[in-house]
Amino acid sequence: MPTCIATSHPSVQAIVKGLRRLGGRLLRSWQSRLDGRIVRVNGPQGLAFNWISNSRYPEAMSRGDYEHDFARALLRVLRPGDTFFDVGANAGYFSLLAKLRVGTGTVVAFEPLPENIRMIRAVEAVNPNVTFDLVEGAVGAYDGEISFEVTKNNANGRLTGVTWVLAKPAIQQVVVRCVHLLPFLQKYRPAVVKLDTEGAEFTILSSLGSPSEWKGLPIFLIEFHGQENTDRCSGVLRNWGYQLFPAASCSETREIPDQYVMAVPSTRGEN
Repeated sequence: MPTCIATSHPSVQAIVKGLRRLGGRLLRSWQSRLDGRIVRVNGPQGLAFNWISNSRYPEAMSRGDYEHDFARALLRVLRPGDTFFDVGANAGYFSLLAKLRVGTGTVVAFEPLPENIRMIRAVEAVNPNVTFDLVEGAVGAYDGEISFEVTKNNANGRLTGVTWVLAKPAIQQVVVRCVHLLPFLQKYRPAVVKLDTEGAEFTILSSLGSPSEWKGLPIFLIEFHGQENTDRCSGVLRNWGYQLFPAASCSETREIPDQYVMAVPSTRGEN
């Protein structure tokens, strides 16, 4: 009779963890060999574009199915000619999708990290007919400079002092440009604003004053980080007269307090 080995045994768990680490290293090694390769991607809703393979970013971006539920929600609310803000643009994946969707409309990407800025510029270069405005800075509560915490994963950087239960440890602190979103809202009057700032969402929203100052009421697509941040942001949005709808779940487990919400002006309702 075969012997059953309990997977809860410490030695078995150690072996499993070791195999996972080895598998991860082999995968990253294989991906790094493809770095710099230009790939043609068939994205959601038939949107085709060029992408640059880079092991520092999720492979799903090269396949066109990165956070596909959220991508579908974004493309559902954008219309040709719209203006879109990508606050926390990372590699520019959603900025690129949005520009393909809005056509002659305007896309403004906000990103503070030099590594991500270089990637955005490279993505623009291999899509010469698709351009968008890039603001090199972190969105905060004022204009000036601000301390920013860099993490190992270039998608998890955040304003210094901002934290939440699953915040990744910082490996470095740098000083970056800080930009206030209100003047941009007044100048561009965006139709849709994506906000993914690793816990700084309340800091940003609470600095925007009254919607009467904005010269327009955009739809917000916000990734909340942590239950406290979710509650505080939801309170601000509802006080402004917004209705909140679940946009997409981008977490591997539903228990993680990390979710995208679509905030729609109550005069408009969910599209």
